Amino acid sequence: MSVLIAAAIVAADWFVKRYAENALQGTDGVVLVPGVLKLIYTTNDGAAWSMLRGQQTLFIVMTVAVLLVAVYLLVRGTVRGWFGVVSLSACIGGAVGNFIDRVRSGYVVDMFKTLFVSFPVFNVADSFLTLGCIALGVYILFFHDREVLRERLPAEGGFLISAENRGGGVKCVRLGERPETAALSAGTAAAEKVLSAGEKADGHGNDD
Repeated sequence: MSVLIAAAIVAADWFVKRYAENALQGTDGVVLVPGVLKLIYTTNDGAAWSMLRGQQTLFIVMTVAVLLVAVYLLVRGTVRGWFGVVSLSACIGGAVGNFIDRVRSGYVVDMFKTLFVSFPVFNVADSFLTLGCIALGVYILFFHDREVLRERLPAEGGFLISAENRGGGVKCVRLGERPETAALSAGTAAAEKVLSAGEKADGHGNDD
């Protein structure tokens, strides 16, 4: 799944960039949403949102390193669950999209210009890379421990073991038992304790 997601992002990024090169270069652009978004053609020899311009070698080395780490995390299974996999795949797709442009041309093509606020021009790869990193951060903070415990802890007594991340700590909880079943189980356990106590009392009485 991760390969398909990343490949789809790279393909979409490539298509939009080539469209901007062939159809928008030398024009005033095309308004997609009046007052909100416009398609133009511009180039960027920096990182996402035009940061650190002119550092192509640095960006290529950093991109390769990040991609290797991301692929390692996916293959090893460190990132698991659909949310984590989709988030990391979006990061990989965005990084590869801009990486191809840097190797191919020495710069990346940007085309999305916001009209309602002053904001750097960006592209498809930038969008998925940024959103993927944000989602990955959310996954690490709130979902990673739950996914790990869900796979590591076995079922106990017919109950599915899961985990909840509350207040920065992980609490193991049992899932799968209906409330009425839980109440019946609790009542049965209480009755067993009473009978056990009675049997012990009778035993002491017989001894006397």
